[in-house]
Amino acid sequence: MLRVLAPSRVTTRGCRGASKADVRLDELPPRDDEGHVLCVVEAPRGSRVKTQWDPQLGVIILGRALPLGAHYPYDWGFVPSTQAPDGDPIDVLVLHDAPTHPGVVIPSFLLGVVKIEERKQGRARRNDRLLAVPADAPRFDGLREGRDLSTRARREIERFFLTAAEYTPKDVRVIGWGSARVATRLLEQAILARERGV
Repeated sequence: MLRVLAPSRVTTRGCRGASKADVRLDELPPRDDEGHVLCVVEAPRGSRVKTQWDPQLGVIILGRALPLGAHYPYDWGFVPSTQAPDGDPIDVLVLHDAPTHPGVVIPSFLLGVVKIEERKQGRARRNDRLLAVPADAPRFDGLREGRDLSTRARREIERFFLTAAEYTPKDVRVIGWGSARVATRLLEQAILARERGV
């Protein structure tokens, strides 16, 4: 398995509830001292491969190539110290001006959620994707909700999620969008699930 060079441990200066010792990226708190959601980048904007956090190895690994012509429209990753219904940390797409790198942590505000249903081997499950914008992103100052995006931008984000799942054993459907309030509720549920070990 190919390993992508990315830090698996970071210094936690300024992170609420963390000691000054190094911690793994998935063990960072979900929010910083100012209340921003911490988003860990797995696949940067423009990447044509899915790279993902491997909790056993403690690194970001290569998952698979995206279908021809597809690439991540924005930075893709997860919120640490969370557990979504699929058992992984909750997913997040961070709308950002330029690509960063795997392992970068972006303090962000939630804009909303793209509600996704995945069907695999006849079983359906939700695998929603949070949408966020960096806390310090002047070009995105006017965005407070996913509905503030143009209709075309929303449709292109939906199309990306559908295209990225092609040629996988999952049938993926977008079933709607949720507000920043809904995204915050999903995040809080994922934080509690991680704390309870659900």
